[in-house]
Amino acid sequence: MKEAEQKFEEATAKKEEEDWESAEKLYQDALTILRRHLDKNDESIAEVYRELATCALNRMQLDIAEQYSRDCLRIKEHNHGHDSINICNSLVDLAGILVALKDEGADEFAARAQRIYEAPPESERDNVGLSHALRTRAAVLMTTKKFAEAQEAAIQAVECFEKVKVGNKGDKYNHYRDALEGHLLLAKIYTKQGNYEAAERVYRGLVQKAKDTLGPSDTYVAFSLRDLGDFFEGREEIEQAEAAYKEALEVVKAKYGEDNSNVFAFLNYLAHFYWDHDRDADAQEVFRQLRRMECLPSPTNSRCLVTRLFAFTFTRSQTNAKEIEPVYVGELLPTPKLPADAYLEIFYENPEDPSNPIKQERELTAEDRETVVLLSPAVKGVKPRMYEIAIHIYSDKSKSKKLGEHHQMCQSVFDTDKIHTESDLMQQIPKDRMI
Repeated sequence: MKEAEQKFEEATAKKEEEDWESAEKLYQDALTILRRHLDKNDESIAEVYRELATCALNRMQLDIAEQYSRDCLRIKEHNHGHDSINICNSLVDLAGILVALKDEGADEFAARAQRIYEAPPESERDNVGLSHALRTRAAVLMTTKKFAEAQEAAIQAVECFEKVKVGNKGDKYNHYRDALEGHLLLAKIYTKQGNYEAAERVYRGLVQKAKDTLGPSDTYVAFSLRDLGDFFEGREEIEQAEAAYKEALEVVKAKYGEDNSNVFAFLNYLAHFYWDHDRDADAQEVFRQLRRMECLPSPTNSRCLVTRLFAFTFTRSQTNAKEIEPVYVGELLPTPKLPADAYLEIFYENPEDPSNPIKQERELTAEDRETVVLLSPAVKGVKPRMYEIAIHIYSDKSKSKKLGEHHQMCQSVFDTDKIHTESDLMQQIPKDRMI
């Protein structure tokens, strides 16, 4: 059993690093060990199923996440019955996954959790749990276009959460994060209904709430400003959107200084805003700032793609089996705005001649629906610095309609002029850095 505990702790550490694939494998190892020694309905097994569902959900493997979540709920119901408050977290978890799957059956589980949470007298209720159940119900109702009912549930969720007492600073952060999710959902419902004034009040209220609760230079202030900017951009109020994004950038600079991965992320976001609105000169100016930064680059979120990873790796040389060559490798998640048959033009910065990028074209297939994996041709002359990858996204192979651009910086920690074999590579790998 100690081996299972060790696997669980290792998996949890990987989860905190957001290395979901490694975490899932370690949780699977823990599950295998627990099954050998415990009853199939042991609570420890249910907890591992819940963690596995979280990993699968973050890897966008929704069908697998659903099965893990149902396994967890089955054990909880076996041990505690169908009306126990001990099953509510599992009910809400499953409902959330079914929402992502656009399964109308989600409301059954969220409504059941709500009924259980509301059963005790008001003074004895778990307001955090009830708020989560109401928020999940609101999300279900919004996906089924029952906007009036969704609005009512979202308002109840926000009001319920305001009853939760806040203690130390850590609690303040957790409280604000959960409050943020409830308010954002309410703002989205208002937006869907065309009630833009109410939505704007919610977004502005979140900015002020973050300043009052956490301080004017907290990262959550920046995130709330970015959400406000996204709202304005969606309304095509471009000047107000830009102002919100720039204010968010100044907040993170005030907190972290000029050269920090958080600052990098907000600069990157601003650059993509400029690209999306055909302001290439402004975007390039921001990217020149990014190039001068020494921190590790953060993943990019653009309109159609989300970067999970971009790095340099090495493959066997095509001309000499004893030698290895550097290549760019990238993993990206498609957003709902990326068409299934989209066409990509990828431009990898050429280390030997930056004015002549290495071009690659890619038509998406069914295999790319969950993750888009990119592997460049071999490159030469890579030095320990940052390189740029630009992806032009078109609606289809005709390239008649451009949907946007996705730009990502990629950090090299190698001087590949000194790497010809695997032995050379091992000597250059920094112990405190990852590729």
